[in-house]
Amino acid sequence: MATKDKPVDVENNIKMCAKCGHMNSSENRFCERCGQELDEAIQEKAEEADTITESEQPPVPEKKSKKKKIIIILIIAVLVLAGTAVAVVKYMDSRTSAEYNAKITEADKYMQELDYEKAEASYLAAIEIEPKADKAYLKLADTYATQEKYTEAIDILEKGAENAGGKKIKKKYRQIYPYQAYDDFLKNELAESEGLAADTADTDHPEGLLSAVIEDVDKDDIPELITFYISDYEDDNSTDAYVKTIISLYECDDKEVTLVAEEDHIGKGSYDDNKCTAFKKWCGDKFYIGFLDTCQTNNGNGRYAWVYSINGSSIDLEDFYSIESHTAPSNISFSFILNDNEVANYDSGNTGAEENIYDESSAEYSKYHAESERGYDVFTQALKKYGLEHLCKSH
Repeated sequence: MATKDKPVDVENNIKMCAKCGHMNSSENRFCERCGQELDEAIQEKAEEADTITESEQPPVPEKKSKKKKIIIILIIAVLVLAGTAVAVVKYMDSRTSAEYNAKITEADKYMQELDYEKAEASYLAAIEIEPKADKAYLKLADTYATQEKYTEAIDILEKGAENAGGKKIKKKYRQIYPYQAYDDFLKNELAESEGLAADTADTDHPEGLLSAVIEDVDKDDIPELITFYISDYEDDNSTDAYVKTIISLYECDDKEVTLVAEEDHIGKGSYDDNKCTAFKKWCGDKFYIGFLDTCQTNNGNGRYAWVYSINGSSIDLEDFYSIESHTAPSNISFSFILNDNEVANYDSGNTGAEENIYDESSAEYSKYHAESERGYDVFTQALKKYGLEHLCKSH
């Protein structure tokens, strides 16, 4: 028997009318009860079922489209908010940067005026505005170093390393730290162990640490320490006590001060009749330490110049110049020696010369004066090599 879900019972050859539900023979074209054409009714029923099925299905494409639009709107909103945030941050950064640079400029102006107190205050204000920028730390460290306040310079650089970091802070620290290390070394070690020459200046033979200089002699951005220690020196061939200066070269490596090189400089003449001028000088790309001695004795006088070059590992004698004269009544003579070669000399050769050598009209005076001038000119030209000709312009 056919069911409503099966309008055609193929096995029993029965057609059910889709309109009234009457069972008809499969051979009938029309329903016996209502006259409805059986095949047409079945087709209409199928189309109706298809229509219902389609109408019940969800409108998937339309929902997907709406979802996609919502996502796009959200993305646009996020981008707009992000752009606004970036603009605000840039504006704030620009404002902070302008205030920071203004304080730096203000501090630089005070530095030019040598008003260190106001310069310090302005650099500190800049650090307050932008603690993560390194420029103010670096400049303030230089301000302290200029005043030889090395402890303060190191402290501000350590603060800069913590807040800003960077290679410039580390480099500046390596440059300035040795000054503090050398200062402590001179005060707490050398001064105590060697003594100061100033403490014995009133005695016949002063002895001790005389002076010190700090220079970057090898140009590696880390300075070296050069000290000068004076004492007496007895020549085995003489009973005189000469002046000796010990030149010492130190370096600061990994916060330790170590002795690198040392040289004994023996001056001319004793303490009583020796006048010594010491100098330091850069000439070209070399650093020099020199001594100019003027000595006078009962029988004559002399002028001597020594020039030492100093690099990061040694102290070397570059040149030695001398003029020596003998002015005893029995004989008047002098010689000029440049690098062990005599380049000018005068010798009266007779005992009577002393009577007229000071007479400008005498021939002996002309000979003495001409040779003396020639010797001093050579001496001066020799020192000109180091830019030190002003030390010996005349005699």
